[in-house]
Amino acid sequence: MGQPVKLNGDDDANNRHHLDNGVRLGKGLGYAEIEWGLLVQTGMVDDRTVVATTVHDCQVVSESELPLSTLAVHDLPVDIIVTPTRIINVRRRLAKPMQGILWELLSPERLNEMPVLRKFKRGDVT
Repeated sequence: MGQPVKLNGDDDANNRHHLDNGVRLGKGLGYAEIEWGLLVQTGMVDDRTVVATTVHDCQVVSESELPLSTLAVHDLPVDIIVTPTRIINVRRRLAKPMQGILWELLSPERLNEMPVLRKFKRGDVT
């Protein structure tokens, strides 16, 4: 077994999740939302698809720390949270974004760093 490590404030704030409402806070890069958008556009997921995540116990926070109001239109909530010590089924599952890729939110830099996005935007992939 490894030794416990104390996380600094920045690391500890990454990927926090709320126990009851499924709000997920990533690192702010939007990769999970982009992946979800691509899956929506290809018809591989729908509003019934269960979204699960794994986090450390210390990353599960209270609703006062991460309220529903923090969710934006593109944010992907989770339905199941798995930690080293427990499995949390979100009591009231939140609606997932079903609009596919929100092109207006993607910068030219993001499009350049992800060739698959350029292909989708050109219509090369459906």
